Amino acid sequence: MKVRIESGDSLKPKSRIILVSSLTVLGLGMIGSGAYLELTTKQENTNIENVNPDIPLEQELTLTLKDITLPVNSALNLDVQNYIEEPVAANILQNLILDTTKVDVSTVGTYEYTITYKDQTFTGNITIQEEIVEETPTEPVTQSDIKLTLNTISLKLGESLPTDLSYYVSETLSDDIKQQMKLDTSDVIVNKAGSYQYTITYNGMYYTGTITITEDQPIRNNKQEETEEEQAKEETDDNEQANQTDDSNTQKQG
Repeated sequence: MKVRIESGDSLKPKSRIILVSSLTVLGLGMIGSGAYLELTTKQENTNIENVNPDIPLEQELTLTLKDITLPVNSALNLDVQNYIEEPVAANILQNLILDTTKVDVSTVGTYEYTITYKDQTFTGNITIQEEIVEETPTEPVTQSDIKLTLNTISLKLGESLPTDLSYYVSETLSDDIKQQMKLDTSDVIVNKAGSYQYTITYNGMYYTGTITITEDQPIRNNKQEETEEEQAKEETDDNEQANQTDDSNTQKQG
């Protein structure tokens, strides 16, 4: 900034004093502004120099992958989020690459899968196992649900009648239910061959079954059979010889 001061008598003494004072104030102001600007610049430079160079501008991603168990021949899920324990931001999720090419879903075993994000790779396990068939719990049989199916029983002549109701009924029954059943075999004669009816009464229902009494067949051993065959053969031979003798006598008489 330049200030022109004319020489001579153009300025009065009082005016000169005012002009000099103004220039002094202006100079001090400019010096102060320069000092403030230099201080501010140094402060900004100090803040930049204090940035820690060991802290990366972009922090590394941390993922926890799930260990997954699937039945044999199951289809693999293609949603990456299903393989990660924690929720992942959408902008990161779309850059994750899932690789399950090592997993053979048709063969039982444990296989590794990976998820890659830029230069980071995370590894998890997928276990393929035989399909477990869960058994449907059997509901207890109530008294009103039971419909009995009676067995047809065969016994040998003179054999005793069974006393256990399970022998007569096809269904599996609890002891409590058996105690409420009434068996009637009074029409069965175990010492006489034939077919007889027996009855079971339960829960107001009347069921009828059949008991067959059969005669014992005589036991024949091999020796007896051979002896009988030899005797039959001898009788046949004797008959043939007798017939031949009769024929010879008839021819002679003629």
